[in-house]
Amino acid sequence: MDADFNDVIKQGYVMIRNRHFWASLSFSQHLTYQRCWLVLKKASSKGPCRLERFPNERAASFHSLHKVTDLTHVKNIARPPKQKRKHGLTLTFRDVTAMTLNFECERFHVFLMPCRGLGTHGECILQIGLEAISLWDALRPHLKVASWPLRSLRRYGGDQTWFSFEAGRMCDTGEGFFKFQTLEGDAIYQKVHATVLLALSQAETIA
Repeated sequence: MDADFNDVIKQGYVMIRNRHFWASLSFSQHLTYQRCWLVLKKASSKGPCRLERFPNERAASFHSLHKVTDLTHVKNIARPPKQKRKHGLTLTFRDVTAMTLNFECERFHVFLMPCRGLGTHGECILQIGLEAISLWDALRPHLKVASWPLRSLRRYGGDQTWFSFEAGRMCDTGEGFFKFQTLEGDAIYQKVHATVLLALSQAETIA
């Protein structure tokens, strides 16, 4: 048996809002989001699949001042309109309440190595979202170079100096291997891996 078992799937800062499911949109638009540290844990001997909410990361390290949301009572998981919350989720519970989460997507400075499938290389910004990896021009940050859905990645990996992944044929770039030089390779890998696990957990919860 593994004495170092860890049931944490994903953790990080989110903007969260609780509301009664029957509240009208005209009222909910006046409600504010609260920033907190959220930990997603899988079902284990320690408890069911759940969300643990802390006021900040420090409180989480001491496991104090937290609230627990049992995800076995989730009735539905949906994405809010993209024009409102691009990186968000709304959880609807069986007791007619709902919770809206706005995740903080992360961006990393990388150097794209020459590759087939893209006619460019060099300094870029790699963004890890809930559904896809996106690549942006470093000099023109509003110009998206490419995007790869996480579900279409065949494999991915990284270390202290690089990050890479193999894309499937359903991606806009077609199938291919993409490699990036970066000093944040480990962090990128952990972010991608955690996001993939989160998506799998959501699919299991809905099922």
